[in-house]
Amino acid sequence: STVKQPPRRPTYQPHWSSLPLPTNTKNLIIGDSQLRFVNPATLDLSGRTRVFSLRGGTLDTTTHAIIDSSKGWSTETRATVEEVILFCGGNSLAHVDPVTCMNQLLTLVDQVQEVFPDAKIRLLDLIPRLDNSEDDIALFKKLITDKYSINFLIPLQLTKDYLQSDGTHLKEEGLLLVCDALKNVLGIEGDDRPLLVSAIRDTVPRRASKGHRVHARQGQGPRRP
Repeated sequence: STVKQPPRRPTYQPHWSSLPLPTNTKNLIIGDSQLRFVNPATLDLSGRTRVFSLRGGTLDTTTHAIIDSSKGWSTETRATVEEVILFCGGNSLAHVDPVTCMNQLLTLVDQVQEVFPDAKIRLLDLIPRLDNSEDDIALFKKLITDKYSINFLIPLQLTKDYLQSDGTHLKEEGLLLVCDALKNVLGIEGDDRPLLVSAIRDTVPRRASKGHRVHARQGQGPRRP
């Protein structure tokens, strides 16, 4: 069998600390680049949902991003957050085994709970990416449900048909299913198509030239490099 190579350590740029969390934030969605096209302003018309997208983010780098960005969040700001939904793990599973991924997830969840002690934390289901084996995905999900509960993992009815040609990122139809799941579990009302662009082309996203870029939005599009 092929031995997975560890990911190269990213040059992390902590942009989140310069983007303070609004005091009325109720729901926080944190994930990798799959979330970069989600428009929080139309996902939740009440304006109380915020989306953080870390391009190329792994479980480990997301933990460090939370640590860095939370330094700029007051106790009062953190207290308003009731729900935190994580949408990451695929980038980690492409490089390390499911047990290691589980340990990294435990660290991430503990860190999020420390920052938001009163918030409910859940994880969106894993995407059937081509660089993640079905066995690894199944084992990782079993470890997750064994540790937490079946309700911790939010199911997504996604298949490989929803993947772009790169085998990693979701097509527009798949991302809309993710948005529907978010609206359902959070009990929020939003547009039928809460995305930032008029069309998501089936192309491989351009890689960031200087490490990973973080997109933190509340109705604005991602920063241009």
